[in-house]
Amino acid sequence: MFKLLGNVGLAVTMLILGLALIYWGYTKWKKYAGKTGVFSLIVIASFAIFLSILFFTGKKKMSTEELMKTSEENRQKGIDKINAMEKPDFGNPEVDQHFAAFETLLQGYSTAFKNKNKAEIEAKEQAYMDWSSKSAGLIQKLETPEQKQQFARYLAKLSMKWQEVK
Repeated sequence: MFKLLGNVGLAVTMLILGLALIYWGYTKWKKYAGKTGVFSLIVIASFAIFLSILFFTGKKKMSTEELMKTSEENRQKGIDKINAMEKPDFGNPEVDQHFAAFETLLQGYSTAFKNKNKAEIEAKEQAYMDWSSKSAGLIQKLETPEQKQQFARYLAKLSMKWQEVK
């Protein structure tokens, strides 16, 4: 029904179905000598419970501007946290060499960018892609989830350094 009529159509269809079920229940109730007053009390109690659930679970909706502001604040906090991060020590010489290779690569990229040497820039960007691919393999060699998380955060910091050169 959703694909055919969309979300509003689905809501209207559900209301119609609900009313049809209430009517069907009422006819069954009357068929078996049910009292109308008791059925009305059941309907009113159900409606009151429904409204109380809506009242107590309803939250203040945030406007689009508030959502954007909150999202931007959270993003900035994350960036600041990553930028404040120091180089972690994993006790793994291969990881240390990998990070040292990045620093060398970054210096070469910065020099190529300053000199506006397109061929060298493309070569350094390809080397950076290869370096990033190797990073994915190195993260698997780390032992604990905390180390992997630190590694990923530090990679994010290095990636931001790389983007700053541009």
